Amino acid sequence: MAHPVRPLSAAVVALVGSLLLAQESGQRFSHSVHIETVGLTCAQCHTAVAESRSAKDANLPTAETCGVCHSAEAGDLRGRASDFSAEVPARPVLFSHKQHLAISDLVPQIVKALESGSYPEGDPAAIRRQVDAEEVCTGCHRGLEETDLGRREHYPLMSDCLACHKPKANAMSGCRTCHIPEFDILPADHRAATFFDQHSAEDQGKNLNRCRQCHTPGFNPCSQCH
Repeated sequence: MAHPVRPLSAAVVALVGSLLLAQESGQRFSHSVHIETVGLTCAQCHTAVAESRSAKDANLPTAETCGVCHSAEAGDLRGRASDFSAEVPARPVLFSHKQHLAISDLVPQIVKALESGSYPEGDPAAIRRQVDAEEVCTGCHRGLEETDLGRREHYPLMSDCLACHKPKANAMSGCRTCHIPEFDILPADHRAATFFDQHSAEDQGKNLNRCRQCHTPGFNPCSQCH
């Protein structure tokens, strides 16, 4: 997946002061500056994502990637580009960015779920405003253009997965399709001693949307207990 890298511009030069201030405060990077002000795309920095086949991959920019704009010849801030590093926690899921990036209607399926009332988490209207149909990455990783560092809230929600991974859809919908056997996907409150006495819709405050994240028509393990 090749993306043209935009030349160093006056807009980038004007950002040196603000980025230095960010560094002095302990902040070493700003997504909002690079996305909104400079106009970079996700793939221009996260070049490894296009071939990533594992959820364990960090897919962070290298010093070479940063050096395309932050060159030594430009002086000051640009002479100090270095590899980003981050501890990537072991994720108990099977996931391939390469496979998902090849799906042409990935973002449209999420948009459809958000607009049709079949997205059970969060505020669908607010989430919809953050999704750019032209930028596939923002379908799952939303809000980065408004912040500096990526955090847990910028990871996709289960509802994003369920936009495609549902019964009668082309994507496989079994839990073990993505969740490896070594990981217990049962929510913590389901393990409580009182759960079976308090798991009715009435006891749960009729918050059926939360239940439907797992208890879809194709997944109904009630007979295992009742």
